[in-house]
Amino acid sequence: MPYTQLPQCTLRYSRGYFQWQVGKVLGRYTVNSGFTDVVALSFVDYLLRNMIVHVTGKLIHKTPTHAVVEAGGLGYEIKISLHTFSAIKTLATCQLFTHQYIQGDVRALYGFASMEEKHWFLHLINVNSVGPRTAMTILSSLSPLELEQVISDNQVSVLKGIKGIGDKAAQRIVLELKDKLGNNLAPAVGNVVALQKTELIRQEALAALMKLGIGKAAAERAVAKVCSTHAEVSLESLIKQALQVT
Repeated sequence: MPYTQLPQCTLRYSRGYFQWQVGKVLGRYTVNSGFTDVVALSFVDYLLRNMIVHVTGKLIHKTPTHAVVEAGGLGYEIKISLHTFSAIKTLATCQLFTHQYIQGDVRALYGFASMEEKHWFLHLINVNSVGPRTAMTILSSLSPLELEQVISDNQVSVLKGIKGIGDKAAQRIVLELKDKLGNNLAPAVGNVVALQKTELIRQEALAALMKLGIGKAAAERAVAKVCSTHAEVSLESLIKQALQVT
């Protein structure tokens, strides 16, 4: 069955549960009532994104952009920022707090030396037009504390000085992340879960819009536009408002 986020995912429904498989990863989930394909696939997408939340083990290889960590007999190639590299470059073992990014055919594992840096990464990739690569460039140029100060002081020029960040993107980052400062910036697990829930709603809305015949690019623009003006929105409301702006 075609699905943009999980192109190789297969589903099998039985009474009381559905079974899913992506490559060699197989799972089964019990449900009280039948899931629609869109909801089931979005749920699987969410599971895959959050299967690996941290990796602790021996540092096999490290560069300013990625590290290979051996844990449980497996080697994990993890993309890192220069800030994280500075924190682990003299270590033989380490723990990296990770985020699994899945978009179309792209699969990547991003790792951070602190929950604070991971927290900023999740905030940045939720800003319209800021992807993981741009977020990592920002976090390689500024420490979490420096980034917080830049946003607090409206230093758009500092962000513009980072490769790949234009004037509009810099202003958008400051505007959208301004309210994340202070108490809202505390790197608590609950905040990370809330961000992940928001991302799941976005993905479910995108999948639903494409099922309705809207192209991927148009659906992404519509969802991004609605999310930019609503900090919290339900799935149903997001789909309805996105349909109005497509």
